[in-house]
Amino acid sequence: MSLSMRFLLTAALWGIIGMLLGIIMGAKQDFSMSPVHAHINLLGWVSLAIYGIVYRLYPVMAEGRLAGSQFYLANLGLLIMAPSLAMVLKGSKSALPALVISEFMVFGALLLFLLILWKHRNV
Repeated sequence: MSLSMRFLLTAALWGIIGMLLGIIMGAKQDFSMSPVHAHINLLGWVSLAIYGIVYRLYPVMAEGRLAGSQFYLANLGLLIMAPSLAMVLKGSKSALPALVISEFMVFGALLLFLLILWKHRNV
């Protein structure tokens, strides 16, 4: 399976998770997890979809280890970020280190994307 399709499929999964969280919050009228909902939708659904579309439009950018590393870094970061952010919002200070690490992972994935874009800027 191509890297672009892996990004698009995981983006859709994150989108489903984010939207379900929004539906649950609305049904319960408890919006305390709005930041988690926003992070999942923006970083999971939107950002990963953009990465996937770019890699579909410019397949040469998806070649090599950098793009594959970006995929795993972004998804693992989000997988850690969502529950740790929820825990921090619920008052758990012990989840803060995991949250900070996951934020740097997702940020690192974006930096890798910038590096890949820069490397292929003449495509």
